[in-house]
Amino acid sequence: EVDAQRLTQAWLQLAANAVKFSPEGSTVSIGSAVRHGRLELSVHDEGCGVAGEDAERVFDRFARGSVGRGVEGSGLGLPIVRAIARAHGGWARLDTTTTAGSRFVIELPLTGAPDATTEGDA
Repeated sequence: EVDAQRLTQAWLQLAANAVKFSPEGSTVSIGSAVRHGRLELSVHDEGCGVAGEDAERVFDRFARGSVGRGVEGSGLGLPIVRAIARAHGGWARLDTTTTAGSRFVIELPLTGAPDATTEGDA
């Protein structure tokens, strides 16, 4: 069982961050996939990205990435996303393999998940 409202809140927070840190007119992609018994909810933007040294720190309360300085916010959005993911037995992370922009992922365990990998984009 999951709290659909909290998961929606987390996913929307990632989308709001993507819009906030991306240039006007750029693309923000929202996707989902089932891989290896886990549900992945992702948001990928074409923004300024997150510096490698900030990849974990941006999930700390009140922390801000060095690239995002000067952008309005409290530094609480990503810690809330991670807390919601953890409350569901999962994790939130920055995909460090992305070469442009940022891709944030919420990973949640599934029970009775299909063996095949399935993907979808919204």
